Amino acid sequence: MSFFGDINSPLGIITFMCALVLIFLNGFTDAPNAIATTVATDALSMNKACVLCALCNLIGLGIMSLLNLRVAEAIYSLASLGDRAQGALFASLLAVIIFTIFAWLISMPSSESHALMSALVGASLALGTSVSLTPLFKIVIYMLLSCIGSALGSLLTAKLLKNTLLPYRRLQILSCAVMSLSHGAQDGQKLLGVLLLLAPSAKSRPLAPTVLVCMVLFLGTLLGGGKITKMLGRGISTLNEKSAFIADLGAGVCLLVCSLLGVPVSTSNVKACAIATSAYCDGRGVNIRALVKIAYVALATIPACAVLSYLITKLIF
Repeated sequence: MSFFGDINSPLGIITFMCALVLIFLNGFTDAPNAIATTVATDALSMNKACVLCALCNLIGLGIMSLLNLRVAEAIYSLASLGDRAQGALFASLLAVIIFTIFAWLISMPSSESHALMSALVGASLALGTSVSLTPLFKIVIYMLLSCIGSALGSLLTAKLLKNTLLPYRRLQILSCAVMSLSHGAQDGQKLLGVLLLLAPSAKSRPLAPTVLVCMVLFLGTLLGGGKITKMLGRGISTLNEKSAFIADLGAGVCLLVCSLLGVPVSTSNVKACAIATSAYCDGRGVNIRALVKIAYVALATIPACAVLSYLITKLIF
């Protein structure tokens, strides 16, 4: 297979293993984005929610890969790493892995996509190869717009469902599935872009890397992320079944639209904004301190990963 034919050196194998670790970590740390509210209201147990999330992640990536690969291409075309691509990619992946584990240890959701994009830019700068900062600026704008879109989606849904009596406990399972499909469609493609960077010849035949991403993401998601699930599900606000359904639906639809448009965004930030808006519409208190901490991590991601990747690349070369 041409995909594995590109990985023909010790460095290539190590970089490939790092890519698999990052994919696994994404499933492990981003699963809470989809299941946090459903678990918080006891609509599903942690284990059942993780299984549902894992299956829907797999389906979401598969469907979106058939429709378009624009999100993956946004990662693939971000920076030129030249003939030292494998070493620079290794440095970028290692930087993202370190940052992701750090964020998980402090129970904070992080965006592996923004981390990866900034790490690639840092590696390119260290190598002195061509790099365009325009896509990075666009990513920041997309991040802000997606948060606004998620909040507006939750607000509109709350208005439409005002004073309605529906089986929200059961509907939460549907909204959890929508959120999980959206995560697979969005973050799954970003991770696919990593493998395409490692094996450029697979760009015209992406079936093998797509299947691989699906499998590893599935395994990572099955483990869930208890610490972040608790933080997102109960740390921002205490939601009831209706407000949790609204938050999931608002965030899930926003992510699906972004994926269809080929816009890479942060599932963590989108979900946090949806939860805060839904809670506010329901007259519930919102923990501003928790939102500020999430914003701090989001803002720190880009410079921290760029600098870390830059330093690791300089050590390698």
